Amino acid sequence: MPLLLLLLPQLIIGEDTSNHQNDALWVYDLKTAQLQRILTTPYGAETTSPYFYPNFGGHAYIAASIQHPYGACLVFQGANLRGRLRRDAFSSST
Repeated sequence: MPLLLLLLPQLIIGEDTSNHQNDALWVYDLKTAQLQRILTTPYGAETTSPYFYPNFGGHAYIAASIQHPYGACLVFQGANLRGRLRRDAFSSST
C-alpha cells in the first residue's frame, strides 16, 4: 500500500478476537469503505497500541505492539511449575 494512501481519512484497527489464532492490524478507508490487512501477529498474539506517524523525518510510519505471542500464558504456567519443582527440591522430608 503506498504511504500516500495513509494520509487520506482512514481508521487503523488493531484486532483482538477469539475467532482465530492470528490477529491482524487493519486499515479501513472511510471514503471507499474498503478494509485492508497490513500486519498479522504470531500464533496466539494480539495487536495493541496502533499509531500512525504522518511525518517523522519526512517519512510516514505505522507503529503497533504485539502481546502474548505463542501463547505466553503457557510460559507463565511453565514458570509456576518450575518454581513448584524448585521449592519441592529444597523442602525437607521428615
